[in-house]
Amino acid sequence: MSMCAIIGILLKFRGRALSDRPYRIKLNTLVSIFAQISSTALVVSLSECISQLKWLWFAQRNQPLSDFDTFDEASRGPLSSVVLIWKTRASIPPFTVASVYAGMNGGVELSQVIPTCPTGNCTWSPYNSLALCANPVANLTHSLNVTNAYDGSPMNGSCALMECKYSLPNGLSLAPDSSGAMTVVQVASLSLNGTNVSQRSSPSNLTSIAFSDIPVVLDFFMIYSDQSYANVAALEASLSFCGQTYNRSVAEGKVNTTELDRWGSLDTRVAAASSEPIVNWPIVGNSTTLWVEEAYVDSLQYTLSSIFSGTYTIQVGGTAETQLSSVAVQALNNTIGGSLDDVAAFQSFMDDLAVSISNNFRTGVGSTTVNGANNSLQTYISVDWYWLIFPCFMLLFAMIFLLVTIAKNHARRGEAWKSSSIAVLSGLSSDAKAKLGDLTFMTSMQERAKEIRVRLVEENGHWQLVAA
Repeated sequence: MSMCAIIGILLKFRGRALSDRPYRIKLNTLVSIFAQISSTALVVSLSECISQLKWLWFAQRNQPLSDFDTFDEASRGPLSSVVLIWKTRASIPPFTVASVYAGMNGGVELSQVIPTCPTGNCTWSPYNSLALCANPVANLTHSLNVTNAYDGSPMNGSCALMECKYSLPNGLSLAPDSSGAMTVVQVASLSLNGTNVSQRSSPSNLTSIAFSDIPVVLDFFMIYSDQSYANVAALEASLSFCGQTYNRSVAEGKVNTTELDRWGSLDTRVAAASSEPIVNWPIVGNSTTLWVEEAYVDSLQYTLSSIFSGTYTIQVGGTAETQLSSVAVQALNNTIGGSLDDVAAFQSFMDDLAVSISNNFRTGVGSTTVNGANNSLQTYISVDWYWLIFPCFMLLFAMIFLLVTIAKNHARRGEAWKSSSIAVLSGLSSDAKAKLGDLTFMTSMQERAKEIRVRLVEENGHWQLVAA
């Protein structure tokens, strides 16, 4: 009946919308309930049939008395059923420094900012957001001035690393010191003035070379030697505030965010009219104006410049260990080391850094919500009937097994003792009981039962298990 109910339910709701189900009960719940009823009825039926068959087993010929245990255990579990079959085989987050370090690790994507989309299918109209943009990396190797590290004389030919000093026009240099230590990577950031991000100054009068006309929030240099210590190169990189236009969608739970456009730059000459003593700078473009607070720019400049500074020093001819003075220097050295195109590798590093910080802008303090369209899928019920083949086969097998058991029992004029323990106790003849012995340890009784062979016979209208 339960299997008929399952088939009836599936026939009724096949091809209909899931929302049409009665009383909002899940279709899987109904099928599971009737499947459990069917399974329970099947187990009970098979168990009782196996229990009854043990009497027919002993009625055929002399069998070990221990087979009673085998049949009883088979009626309780699948493992013992295998044993029985063998025996009877002939029968049956806000902006933090963390976002900067995350960008250094690479592999950062715009889609890592996860939107709220209850149905797993949503769309948004293109929207604008504050971001950091990585400016094209400048290769300054041609601007390096090579001089003797000790007397300052020009070096026109090749020279050993410990003999040369490599200098940029702004004064930043890579050179050995008197102790024999050689700096093979030098990273230095400009100290930017928060009140005017176009100003380039530092205690050593370090100035920008490639980005002097661009308002930047980070501007740093890297002079470095290759892994053979035979060639020295120099790069300059920077980040600027900008606006970006994004297109976003969620399809089947997968977020896809793409950059459609980037525009504008921070205008430090214009302050928003405000009664509060707070200065805001605009980024204008794409018919949109974004505002950035001066204090925030100043804080971000200080944070980034303190991170992107440091050296990588080796001890030439000595036993001192190499020294990496910052995580940024290590990340930059790893980026350049082994690359076939240093400028391209450095640009990829800067792009990842910009995306990581921009992602933090989109989720941190001051971010606003962009509303989109929530696309709800209407689920319809589809039935794969072949999944019912096995349970229907099992049901048919159980019915045949039951009918065969009834027929065999009727042919031998047996009683329906099935799993009754009283029937076993009453059926043992006196000689069988004597051979089985007293009630002692289970192992002892099992050994004796294996040696005693009994047969179910009828004498004067009474059935007994008679020892052979």
